Amino acid sequence: MGKDVLINIGIAFIALLALWAIIFFVNRLFKWIYKKIETQTGNKIKGLNIKKYQVLTPVYIAKLIIGALKILKVFILIIIFYFWLPLLFSLFPESKKIADI
Repeated sequence: MGKDVLINIGIAFIALLALWAIIFFVNRLFKWIYKKIETQTGNKIKGLNIKKYQVLTPVYIAKLIIGALKILKVFILIIIFYFWLPLLFSLFPESKKIADI
């Protein structure tokens, strides 16, 4: 193996570790946000009332917010992969054409 290939393998390993750290941070951040929302249910997150009828309960609204945040988290992770994959493919000569697409 050439020296350049070994350096590229090392850079790819560092990029993989960086990707893992970013995903770990994003997951921790969203878990913290989910817990904050759950603790605020009933206090700051009120139900939706029309006249005397409760249309949406605070628990249901919190579940809707958490569901929307989960969708946002998936989009964030897709964007991270979208930028990470070309970086990885550009390291090796055999896959540089894939990175240019």
